[in-house]
Amino acid sequence: MQALHYPAVEMKREIQSRVPIDIREGRGCWLFDSGGRRIMDLCASARGVPLGHGHQIVRSAVERSLKLGLEGRLPAEMAFEVCREAQASIAGPGDGPGNSVACLFGSGEEALFAALQVAKGHTGRRKVAVVSAARHGRPLGQVSFGLGPPGRATDNRGLGEVIYIPFPGAWGSPIADTAGFGSFLVDYIFPCVAHPYEIAALVVPPVEFCEGLAVLPEDFFETVSQICSQTGIVLVVDETKLGIGVCGTRFAAQMWDSQPGIDCLGEGFCNGLAFGADVVPTGMLDFDRDWVAGQLGCHPLSCAVASALFEQREEFWADQVARIEAILSERLNLLRDSCDLVDAVEGRGVLWALRLVNGPSRFKDYLNLRDQVVGAMLSHDILLCKTGRNSLIIAPPLIASDDEIKEALGVLAQVLSEAG
Repeated sequence: MQALHYPAVEMKREIQSRVPIDIREGRGCWLFDSGGRRIMDLCASARGVPLGHGHQIVRSAVERSLKLGLEGRLPAEMAFEVCREAQASIAGPGDGPGNSVACLFGSGEEALFAALQVAKGHTGRRKVAVVSAARHGRPLGQVSFGLGPPGRATDNRGLGEVIYIPFPGAWGSPIADTAGFGSFLVDYIFPCVAHPYEIAALVVPPVEFCEGLAVLPEDFFETVSQICSQTGIVLVVDETKLGIGVCGTRFAAQMWDSQPGIDCLGEGFCNGLAFGADVVPTGMLDFDRDWVAGQLGCHPLSCAVASALFEQREEFWADQVARIEAILSERLNLLRDSCDLVDAVEGRGVLWALRLVNGPSRFKDYLNLRDQVVGAMLSHDILLCKTGRNSLIIAPPLIASDDEIKEALGVLAQVLSEAG
């Protein structure tokens, strides 16, 4: 039988073969390959490394953790001390919801899975509703949320029934704003798909990368919190794909001044190290929870780094994000106005996306244009991420200087003009 050919896969291999990359070391916002080539990581914050590579805060926390291990303490004693400090830092006064505890895990996926188990144990219900902008990989241990069409309940292994709800305002979403989301939930989901008293949790990511960047409307959490409060549904804010401080506050949910039922954190809150945490109100832990989380669910090294990051003052994140956001907003919007290949610019904090034009008539052409830009940028020693069919992610680390960001965006403008 003749082998099948997939043009998109072949093009991806071709791009990668033209511009090989073998990263061996990272310092600041720069990556170094085995040959000493220096590459700027212009998407570090989107990949869960908001402080860049080898930041002093992270290095000091690692050294402190290793020092504790060299003092002759028992491993369990050392791990308990470090993890307890991390729990206090994450759920301490002013950092998380009041009267909360932090349960630690080995990854963001484990934290999200445990949050749903807590919601089910607290409510006694079995169904879960998930807001998603696209089919975003295989979270929760190889279980994909976005397998079914909007509003249809699907039976996912280990989770019971999962109801998919489109992300409001995302590209191609049938829901445009918060009012539309509320109507979809109250007028369609509750009467036609699942009664509200059957739904244990509503999982909402504040920001999603899909066809560009999707950010929740300003009035979203206020409206949805009221609906969840009236129906007893636990509001779970999924920040496992974000990083600490990338939106200007420690938790992204703080941008909307919201009080989620459970806030799920991932590796980005430990600057890329294996880490997961749930910030849970103590009132929800009213059942036998020994099978959900333990004190030592996370490696002590990761706990030490997470604790050091959460101990930083709020201004540490806000000042850096405001500086970078001003540059990205100005330069990317100018690029959109001056370049015919740029269709839209979307962003919040240091997370931004550049959506290219919808001109090509074939799916292959979408990928070719997007991959052409990514490959050309890499040939100029600048690393970009891509998402969807025709979107580029621009998310520099918080330590990137103004000159470095402006220089990288200048190269991007040059590449786009040559591609056009």
